[in-house]
Amino acid sequence: MNRFSLWRPASGSRAALAALALAFTPLAALADVSLPRLISDGVVFQRDRAIRLWGEAEPGEKIAVHLAGRTAHAIAANDRRWSLELDALSAGGPYVLAVQGNNRIEVKDVYLGELWVASGQSNMEWPLRETTGAAEEIAASANEGIRVFKVKRALKDERQTDVSGEWRAASPAASGSFTAVGYYFAKFIQTKLGVPVGIVDSTWGGTPAAAWTPHEDLARDAELEAFITRYEEACRVFPEKNLPYLEKLRAWEAAAGPHPTREQTIAKPQPPIGPGHPSKPSGLFNGMVAPLLPLRVRGVIWYQGESDAPRAATYRKLFPTLIASWRREWQQPDLPFLYVQISGYLAKRDTAAGSPWAELREAQLQTLHVPHTGMAVTIDIGEPNDIHPRNKREVGRRLSLLAREQIYGETLETSGPVLVQAKRAGATWRLRFSHTAGGLKANDGGAIRGFTIAGEDRRFVPAEARVDGDELVVSGALHDPVAVRYAWTESPVATLANAVGLPASPFRTDDWPLVTLAQP
Repeated sequence: MNRFSLWRPASGSRAALAALALAFTPLAALADVSLPRLISDGVVFQRDRAIRLWGEAEPGEKIAVHLAGRTAHAIAANDRRWSLELDALSAGGPYVLAVQGNNRIEVKDVYLGELWVASGQSNMEWPLRETTGAAEEIAASANEGIRVFKVKRALKDERQTDVSGEWRAASPAASGSFTAVGYYFAKFIQTKLGVPVGIVDSTWGGTPAAAWTPHEDLARDAELEAFITRYEEACRVFPEKNLPYLEKLRAWEAAAGPHPTREQTIAKPQPPIGPGHPSKPSGLFNGMVAPLLPLRVRGVIWYQGESDAPRAATYRKLFPTLIASWRREWQQPDLPFLYVQISGYLAKRDTAAGSPWAELREAQLQTLHVPHTGMAVTIDIGEPNDIHPRNKREVGRRLSLLAREQIYGETLETSGPVLVQAKRAGATWRLRFSHTAGGLKANDGGAIRGFTIAGEDRRFVPAEARVDGDELVVSGALHDPVAVRYAWTESPVATLANAVGLPASPFRTDDWPLVTLAQP
């Protein structure tokens, strides 16, 4: 077990804590000084930055805080709230955080390291125990330097100041329930940096980005405000839609029996959107993000988008708005925001006519114009018939590559091939790429697959692609192709990668109208 023994406080620090305890004279008990649940045993604070602490106490109560030789003071305001900052500390631990007011609190097993927020929907929430290689990974997972705080689900109308949850160190008993992507991201980062890594897991499966966006950011834009009005209308008609749903649910339960399985052919009916539904605009930001905002973090890893595919055209605006709002609320204008491009799914719905999922991926690709962002492409590791791909290790690894290059200053390749130029020459197209890492290849060792071409009729047909240096030459049965698309279906077979095996993002050379523009 890795206890980071080289960071244990010097022997004098325990004596200092004892002296500090004697120096405090308890006052008459009025109201206990308190800390939010985030600041509890096992917490990881961001190293090398001032440490922000906050909580509640009796108005006017004097608060003193001590951690690893640092001391700071505050006085509780009339609204009972207090906050302060401790000077920055380098990586280390375990320490004891002492908070003294009318009462004394000791937070044990405190570490300084790298602190990240992991958020999004079910593919970020997905537990380690249900992934490829889970048994072996969990059995060997004991590591005091990887810690996860799982935020309990909370849908709220107004911004909250606290969450429910606890910090847990990686271990065979705990790791199985960790966010798999977050766990692997932390593991790769910790292995490289040699410091503790904390993950705050704030996720809820099946939720749209609007649920994670502050109300004021949705309300100030007519296109985004539609999320609010649609939800309000859904709540209005909920009673009449809920009765048919309950009837279908009872029929499904009768057919499924007491022990439903994944192999059942009858799909479980989904409840209509209404009061208390997790898609409520801003509801998850209020309950599961707002309480985290005082905490200094290194950055955010994000895996979400499947629920927004039907409105991919709007996601082009919604996703950058979410990023900007989180940076504003965290008071970190350059907060790193690393995200996963959704993988393949719904093979039965593949069509060359158009694809909401491909358009959502394009919206994610376009979001790279936002500074301090990075995207992990996963088009090659999806599962056509399962929305939850099991290879979460590679997702975490690709996110960690982005962090290592963008935040931690390494020089390494973090992206697959990126189209930089497309030229037509008669019946062929020549495509030039950056981020080839020395060459282009098919990641399965065969022919490069996933390309289609279209003429003026906009009907796409399969095309072949051959490598010519850092270029691809694409051609097919059409004599007059005017557009090329790559991996432009729900669940494509897409094999284009660079020399180090990182896949290319889906792309297109045309600017024809999106199919999701027709969505209300």
